[in-house]
Amino acid sequence: MKKILTIKKKLFSFFVLMFFLITNIETAQSQDIKITNLNLNRIAESLVGDKKNEFPKAENGFLWNLEDAKTKKWQPQGITGVTVDNKEFVIVSWYGRPQFTEDPLTHKKTIPTGTSMDYSDRGARISIVNITKLTQEPSQPNYRNILLIDQNHETYHGMKASSIVAINGKLHVTDTRKGKNVIRVFDLNKIQYLPEAKAVKSYRYILVEEYNYKTPIQPSFIAYDKDKKQILVGTSPQQLSDITPNLIGWFTPPTASTAAAFTKNTHQISVFKLPNQYKNIQGMASSKDANNKQILWISTSSVKSERSIFYKMNIETSSSGATITNASSTKYPSGLKDVYWSATEKLWLLTVFPLDKTLVNPTRRAAFCIKI
Repeated sequence: MKKILTIKKKLFSFFVLMFFLITNIETAQSQDIKITNLNLNRIAESLVGDKKNEFPKAENGFLWNLEDAKTKKWQPQGITGVTVDNKEFVIVSWYGRPQFTEDPLTHKKTIPTGTSMDYSDRGARISIVNITKLTQEPSQPNYRNILLIDQNHETYHGMKASSIVAINGKLHVTDTRKGKNVIRVFDLNKIQYLPEAKAVKSYRYILVEEYNYKTPIQPSFIAYDKDKKQILVGTSPQQLSDITPNLIGWFTPPTASTAAAFTKNTHQISVFKLPNQYKNIQGMASSKDANNKQILWISTSSVKSERSIFYKMNIETSSSGATITNASSTKYPSGLKDVYWSATEKLWLLTVFPLDKTLVNPTRRAAFCIKI
């Protein structure tokens, strides 16, 4: 009898211990994860040789793993970066694409909502890529895909996250959906790892919005100007027939406590017109040159069949608009998107169209930095 009681006590103690461990594991999985402690489960390919030569002036860069390079369900959009504990990371935003079906008779396109073909309900995600060794020698950088969600743990259905900026550990993400036109802010020090049962759209790594704010114009693209210590925001018509002017402006980004007041006073921010000769602007960056003149870099692109154009120019702003001088341009493969001027003074770009070697000018998804 004593032996039976002893065995029962040991079994009870064992199950209590297991319950304690499981509970703590589940809790630990929901804790915030520092970016340097992320489990980077995907391997990118270093941009070298002939592939590197496709991108003029490229110093180094990377190509996504084959799944992310070819997928039509997700498309990369914005690019930025951070340096934490002497480790350098590039961050790229993606949006879940609606997959259209076409009626063979009427040619009408529809989205089969709720099917595996439609990824717009996933909203947006980011890839965090460790490029620390990439800048020192050719390597295979690791990365992790993380889903962006709101405070109700819902995805941003249809949000393109077309441009992103990282400032002081906060990730600013554009949301240009109709009626939105806001920038959503996420704390990069609060990446969460969820228990499998709580995964969102099969993603266990998530980043929850902290706050958001409106901007004086539609935030089609944003960039951080380190010299001004301000965000550059801009909007550009995407149709050649659209006569809406290109607009840009700079502002000091609000904090969580000042976001509401900032949103009410966006009319106080100066906005400038850019010449409309620059069509289909996808991204911008700005800084000062050695002569303290303002530099503006502009990326433009449209369809797969046309090469992208990357511009560099000096810009002066006044109440009458913006004056452009010393403009130069370089052609790149199609699909050039956002621009990121890094803390190490590297200019990073990315292309968005999925891998397609059948075209006359093959498309390839890449992120790369160029010589200035």
